[in-house]
Amino acid sequence: MTRIACRNVGGAGCEQSIARRLVEMLDLNIDHICSEAATALAHLLRKHPALKPTIAPPLPRSLKFVQEPSGKASIIHLLGECGDIVREAPYSLEKLIDSYDTLEDTNVKTTLLTSTMKLFFLRAPEVQHMLGRLLAKATDDVSSQDLHDRALAYYRMLQTDPAVIHRVIRTNPALSESVNFAEENDAELQEALMSEFNSLSIVFGKTAENFIKPEYLSKYVKMPQEHPLAPGTDSGIVQPVLTPTPAAPTPVPSEPAAAPPAA
Repeated sequence: MTRIACRNVGGAGCEQSIARRLVEMLDLNIDHICSEAATALAHLLRKHPALKPTIAPPLPRSLKFVQEPSGKASIIHLLGECGDIVREAPYSLEKLIDSYDTLEDTNVKTTLLTSTMKLFFLRAPEVQHMLGRLLAKATDDVSSQDLHDRALAYYRMLQTDPAVIHRVIRTNPALSESVNFAEENDAELQEALMSEFNSLSIVFGKTAENFIKPEYLSKYVKMPQEHPLAPGTDSGIVQPVLTPTPAAPTPVPSEPAAAPPAA
């Protein structure tokens, strides 16, 4: 119940109060509550970037005690997002980088890589050497193909054009709070859009009836079962009857004539 309560807390206009309550949960000594609170804070900050000053202070301390992989990954993500106001952020992640070989969860490793990249563009002098060590370890890691390819892509982009990778990984501060994330989309709407696939409905994110006048709508009528062309029914079309042609008899070779008796 505590997991569900932490995960589903929310409401319009009360995000500040909710963030404070979740931050208080981070200081509890119950691992699964701290983990779920960290995950909820990561989602909350994604939707409300202005909450960084409220969320940031307990993160370095919480990283030491949260053991569940999902909660640890969420705190690492938050440190990457709040690295500009959390003084200890690079040093907290450096301890994880130094103990990279003891990390088992792929999600924790991937989040560590992305957060360290974000910190590099915020505080390059402090993060440069630890990022190099992390890229060396991640590109040699064969436990996850995604992690290996991501680290290799980061390394190559840093060599060619660092501005590109900065645009890829940075959080957009101008993101509207009214934006709908992929996981928030309605399942019924997704099903309706898929029924109109390969049309402008996919581009606009709404069904055709919402942006096309009724007189111009294409009507899709499901074929009734009693339709003469429906699958599995008799269409009334007379099919030609094919009479098999009997095979020609196989000729039997005649026996060779007997040789005349010798004189």
